[in-house]
Amino acid sequence: MRLQPVYRNRRILISVHSVIFLMCVGFFMLMPVLGNQLISVQHVSVMIVALILNVRIILQDLLMFPAGFLCNRIGSRYSLCVAGAARGLGFVLFGCSSSTAVLLLASVLSGIGGALFFPAALVLYTEYTDDQNRMRVFAQREVFNGIGNLVGPVIGSVLLLSGFKILCIISGLIFFLSIALVLLLIPAGSKSYGQINKTKMTYKSVLCNRNFLLSAPLVMLVTVLMNQHAIALSVRIDQIAPDYRFVGIISSVSAVVIVLLQVKSMELLEKRFSIIEIIGLSIVFFMVGFTLIGWVDAIWGMYFGSVLCAVGTMIFVPAKNMLVIQYAPREYIAAYSGLYGLISTIGNTTIGTGFGAIYDLSVDSRYRYLPWVIILLMGTVTLVFAFGLRKRLSRLSMQVNKTDEVKT
Repeated sequence: MRLQPVYRNRRILISVHSVIFLMCVGFFMLMPVLGNQLISVQHVSVMIVALILNVRIILQDLLMFPAGFLCNRIGSRYSLCVAGAARGLGFVLFGCSSSTAVLLLASVLSGIGGALFFPAALVLYTEYTDDQNRMRVFAQREVFNGIGNLVGPVIGSVLLLSGFKILCIISGLIFFLSIALVLLLIPAGSKSYGQINKTKMTYKSVLCNRNFLLSAPLVMLVTVLMNQHAIALSVRIDQIAPDYRFVGIISSVSAVVIVLLQVKSMELLEKRFSIIEIIGLSIVFFMVGFTLIGWVDAIWGMYFGSVLCAVGTMIFVPAKNMLVIQYAPREYIAAYSGLYGLISTIGNTTIGTGFGAIYDLSVDSRYRYLPWVIILLMGTVTLVFAFGLRKRLSRLSMQVNKTDEVKT
């Protein structure tokens, strides 16, 4: 008997969630310990390790835009399989040799896998959801990411007792297991934005979409704010309690908050606010969180500030995904998602590096509050920018929806 679409989609979504969760666990099994193992156990120089870790991140973000085009050409299902194969092979190679060339190859493969993974996952989730449940499903995805972030390091620490090579091999095999699940449980796309797209699409056609590109700087600025949390927390802990040994607990508390509140909070917010307003609310959470981290000279400020930043992340990431779907032509969602990744990388590289210099200045008591004042100013400018875009993006959304209705 043929399944009704709603039940079929629910079954497929469970399969997609399972694949994403497995890949998150595999990733977090290895990544938290990789740098330490290469430096302390394999005695790779710190400079080489920094290069290896940064190559993965830079390639992942820089290639996300062209990876989105590839996803449109070969389909999200096969793109996710290629992503799993690249990252799985890369993780296995990390444990096979301490040679700089092999480690760099592993990092390159891991970066390529990440670049393919994010647009493909977004398209898959978009294909098997509708306007009524899409935000909830994106929230559920972040819950699985959070659980993977909690479970992965624990499993990795246990496997590390058997050796770093064993850990790398098993974490890599998890990605290959994920590929098998994709091929067995997730069918080929059946909707316009899930099918293999053979129509001609150029970089120029995306970059000339001026209305959509207005939202890209907004996403970039909020992403830069979000990514300041880890370094800001490290700087403040060093300033107020350099001997504090439970920094990891702060991150764990934040992750637990996300797991517990993610789905219900996004359902409530979606009913009351537009996507741009939700992103604006996330900016407010970041601003208040960084105020506590930067201005309170006590550990409790670090905990409460980190929780507020985690809530900001919790509502921003699903809203960012919804922004792509709401304002990009549906058949090109992967490419537009990749464009967000590319522009956010530019922001993180330029503005993020500038923040590094500002944090260094804050060691001097004369500039003690400089980073936090700049973060508040940046948050205020971003908030004003977000609400300035609200009306224009609403008009764009109506135009895109009318175009999709005509195509349907």
